[in-house]
Amino acid sequence: MKWIDEIAYGCAAAWSGRYCVTVSVGNIHFHCPILVGDLVELHARVVTTGRTSMHIHVTVQAGDPKSGESRQTTDCMVVMVAVDENSHPVSVPALVPQTDEQKRLAQYTTDVKRALDVIVQLKPEQVTEGPIRVPGSHGLGQGCDPPCRASTPTLRTVGFRRRTVQAPQP
Repeated sequence: MKWIDEIAYGCAAAWSGRYCVTVSVGNIHFHCPILVGDLVELHARVVTTGRTSMHIHVTVQAGDPKSGESRQTTDCMVVMVAVDENSHPVSVPALVPQTDEQKRLAQYTTDVKRALDVIVQLKPEQVTEGPIRVPGSHGLGQGCDPPCRASTPTLRTVGFRRRTVQAPQP
């Protein structure tokens, strides 16, 4: 998870041209484990921006360096905020989605944020009342055609880091 934060920082700093801080890491999906000896590669891309924030989609790939085959092990969304030298938020360049994939990712991010806002405002007794309705949501990727969930190749890799996982020392 440290590597996820580092790659998200690099992507956000490159996009904004500023020092950035992590606000949240969410929607972490662990698809399969990273094995000892695997070569690990992380990709990060800005999928949407606010006034001072950037939503960064991070994917983690891992595989045996001998075979050259890799598999997606993890993906998540990281929210970063650009700050000035006094640690005050500053504006970031806007991302205007161009492709259908970029538009789907931006919509997915908006839907997740809206759902999280609703969850944060829930009272304990409301949780037991049944399904939670998210105003304006189209299902958070469920039943969308094509699916909203980001599991496609990287549009623009801002940076990457490769490391080999080492076995723990006794």
